[in-house]
Amino acid sequence: MAKIISIINHKGGVAKTTTTINLGKALALLGNRVLLVDLDPQGNLSQGLGHEEPEEQVVHALLEGAELPQVPISENLWLAPSDLELVDAELRLNNEIGGFGRLRKALRAVKDNYDYILIDCPPSLNIVTQNGMVASDSVIITIAPSFFAMKGLQRLMGIVEQVREEIHPDLEVEGIVFTLVEKRLVIHKSVIDYIGEATEGRVRLFQAFIRKNVALEESNSNQTDIFTYDKTSNGAADYMALAEELASVPAR
Repeated sequence: MAKIISIINHKGGVAKTTTTINLGKALALLGNRVLLVDLDPQGNLSQGLGHEEPEEQVVHALLEGAELPQVPISENLWLAPSDLELVDAELRLNNEIGGFGRLRKALRAVKDNYDYILIDCPPSLNIVTQNGMVASDSVIITIAPSFFAMKGLQRLMGIVEQVREEIHPDLEVEGIVFTLVEKRLVIHKSVIDYIGEATEGRVRLFQAFIRKNVALEESNSNQTDIFTYDKTSNGAADYMALAEELASVPAR
C-alpha cells in the first residue's frame, strides 16, 4: 500500500512542484513505484513532465467519479495530470457533501499499485488543497529561507492541525524541506537556524537541502526531471539525498 504525501505551501515560488517532480523521480530511480498527482489548476506539474491539456485528468475523478488517470512517464513513474479545468472543482466541491474527501476516494482504488503517491497541491489553502491533505498520510512543507518564512510556517502548521482535529486525525507532518538554498547567504543560514530552534522536537527538518541550481530551472523549461536533464548536477544530488532520507524512514 502506498505512502501518500502532499507537498504543500500556501506561497508560490518555493519549488513545491519542482520538489514533487524530482523527489518522485528519485524515489522511482531507487526502485519504488511512484504516482505523481497534479492537484494544482495551473497544471505546472503536468506541464513540467510534458503533458499539457490532458483529455483525462484529476478533475474528472473528483467531480464525476471517473477512474483517476495514470499516465506512464518513465520506468516506475506515473502522472495523474491536471490543467485549468480543475478551477471548476473548487466551487462544486465546496457545495457538495463530502467534497473534501473526493481525492481520498479516487486514490483508494489505485494506491495498492504504488509505493509512494506524491500530491502537488496548489499555492493556497482551499478545499482542493484540503482534498490533498485528507487523502494523505503526511505532508511535506517546502520552504525557501526568506524573512517571512517563519510566519508562513506557523500558518501552515495551524491549517494542518485544523485538518487533523476536524477531518483527518492521523495526518502527520513528514517534515520540512528547505529549497532554493544559498548557503553563502547569511540570511538563509539565519532563517534555517531560527526555524530549527523554533520547531525543535516538534517537526522534522530534512537534512538534505535543495540548493538553488540553474540546472533545475533549465530542466523545468525543458519539461523533464533533473535526472534526465543533468544527472551530475547539484540538483540531482540534492533530490537523491532527499529521497534516500525519506525512504529511510519506516512507513507509519
